[in-house]
Amino acid sequence: MSIAKFTSNNRVTGWIVAALLLVHAGLLAYSATRHSPTLNEPGHLVAGLSHWKFGRFELYRVNPPLVCMVAALPVMAAGYEEDWGGFYERPGARPVFGMGADFIKANGERSIWLFTIARWACIPFSLIGGLFCFFWSRELWGNNLAGLISLTLWCFEPNILAHGELITPDCAATSLGLGAGYFFWRWLKQPSWERAGLAGLLFGLSQLTKTTWIILFGLWPLLWLIWLYFSKPQPKQELAPQVSFKTQALQLGSMLMICSQKTDPF
Repeated sequence: MSIAKFTSNNRVTGWIVAALLLVHAGLLAYSATRHSPTLNEPGHLVAGLSHWKFGRFELYRVNPPLVCMVAALPVMAAGYEEDWGGFYERPGARPVFGMGADFIKANGERSIWLFTIARWACIPFSLIGGLFCFFWSRELWGNNLAGLISLTLWCFEPNILAHGELITPDCAATSLGLGAGYFFWRWLKQPSWERAGLAGLLFGLSQLTKTTWIILFGLWPLLWLIWLYFSKPQPKQELAPQVSFKTQALQLGSMLMICSQKTDPF
């Protein structure tokens, strides 16, 4: 039996996907217990804690707050010692690095455990990215094997393993940006309000991970126009109900503008 035929069984494929993601999560969880915090992680954790406690976003404002706020949740549940004395505000201020050091001093050796559980809270971001890899590849190539190959590469790719264990925004930005691209591509193929809504949701979430994705505000309209220019009419028997240019423009505008209003934390 060929591999392609074996993986054509959706139930078998589902078990393989689950096994790959379980191994991936295990590698990330183990790595999170073995590696000391990076230079940026204390600052990210302190920023997330401050966002929840004070409802303010001055700390680490060079990036949106989603990832550090998720990382802060288990730390708040476990309890921690506070020291906000290092905060100051002025143009270009970056007090968060000194406050990260103060956090470690205040919590002592227990800070290692707090960083570990904060890292564990961010593992789902990488798992979500793996699923988007699987679904997009499967839809592109029309078979489960393509999705499994992409998922396997994701689960064991060194950069994903390195960043997926951290509370920095890089892996989450990659995962949610990938998801945004996947749903935008599906909307391009067959525009509808449902697909526009899903693309807009992932667009908004990606904007909450890292400032890098601000490029999508200009890139998506450009890609849409290029897609319209190069799209070839399908045979009438295969032609799906057509969506007018104005309706597509309205859907795209809804993705970009409504979500940008909802996701701006500043």
